[in-house]
Amino acid sequence: MIALKKIGLFILLLSNAIFAVACTSPTTFQAGPFFSTSLIIRFWQPFTIALQESTACETNIKTSPDYTAYLKNILNKENDIYVVPDHYVSALQDLGYKPILASHKTAQIYFVSRHPLKHGNLKALHGDVITVPSEYTRAYLELKSWLKTNGVFDKVTFDFNHSHDSAAMLMLKGERSSTVILASIYDKLPNFIQDKFSVVKLNAHAGAYLMANETLNTDIINGMIKSLGKLNFQSWHKVETVPDEPYSDEFRAQLSKFKQTHKL
Repeated sequence: MIALKKIGLFILLLSNAIFAVACTSPTTFQAGPFFSTSLIIRFWQPFTIALQESTACETNIKTSPDYTAYLKNILNKENDIYVVPDHYVSALQDLGYKPILASHKTAQIYFVSRHPLKHGNLKALHGDVITVPSEYTRAYLELKSWLKTNGVFDKVTFDFNHSHDSAAMLMLKGERSSTVILASIYDKLPNFIQDKFSVVKLNAHAGAYLMANETLNTDIINGMIKSLGKLNFQSWHKVETVPDEPYSDEFRAQLSKFKQTHKL
């Protein structure tokens, strides 16, 4: 009996020693500047709490003030887990990140404008300033493609560096005339507000991935998979394969230019 107790104590001490190595520092979950702080907490905090409970490792959400800081953070591998748009995945795999969880592609993107855009006549957009979260977003790349197809890309300018919800709010307050907006925001607007705008459904059903730094402990990765049911933004599944995503090559080129510009 004494021998069994000693063996049990040894196993407990060994497991604690392994756990201590895995948790020498808090796990950091890096959210992008896609949404305001309140939405980031709503979307990601239940997951980080579940991950912390699953692994007993402190888990902290990190926010980014803008896309420049966000991309620098990615390139410098400053954190453990990153939320990224699906067209980032291929380029980030080249950097050593591993896709762990993927959302289903339910993020429809709309172009919304106060200008009348009936029967495909887009002359009303000439000279317009369109609010877009960032040139590095799928929303911008889809909008760019649509504007080029309709011959008005060189007739407009862009107001960058907004979260999706703040861009929508500027539009609703009348401070901007046109923007791109995610279905998760647009679909919650009352019909009488939707009816005030011209709306174009862009050719996109985008998704997101949770990617792990290559140095992240496998116990924490397993904890991510166990906790996926707590993700509040879209529905998620474990990554089995990564399909070719539209705009992956374009983002890779953008990231290469970003590295050169910022000497990273």
